[in-house]
Amino acid sequence: MRRWLQAIRDGDQATDQFYLGQWPALGDGRWYAQLNAIHAIQRPDDVGFMIQRRVASLSTEFRNDLHVRLFRVFASMGFDDHKWLTDDDLTQLVQFGDSEALDLEAESAHLGKAILKCGPQDEGKRKGLENECRRKDEKSHRIRTLLKAYVDEKKRRGL
Repeated sequence: MRRWLQAIRDGDQATDQFYLGQWPALGDGRWYAQLNAIHAIQRPDDVGFMIQRRVASLSTEFRNDLHVRLFRVFASMGFDDHKWLTDDDLTQLVQFGDSEALDLEAESAHLGKAILKCGPQDEGKRKGLENECRRKDEKSHRIRTLLKAYVDEKKRRGL
């Protein structure tokens, strides 16, 4: 339960929420500060009016962390983060990723040849080589999948 509440408090699952806790005066349930939208409100001129009706206030820790949380919410809303790179950085990133994937594919091909050389008596060795080959293929595939958006952006820019 503690880990679950900490994950909610720290925004691990929903970065656009702050867990505020429970307020018995407001009824059952848990309360959250929603950070997925910012609204402007008009403050009454009578500050006493607000003080009388305030049901809670933000702790110092919460206030200090609020600007970081707000940035995190709006910075991670799914925008195309591959478009902000400079041409040189984008080219270098694609080259590095492609090189890493090619190295893994070459290692996988080398393992494939070693697998073919295994005889019936080398069953354990063959299975180990097959597992290693599969891991390298999966990693190469993950890299190529992640790299695709950057390759597409590079083509879009005509680089």
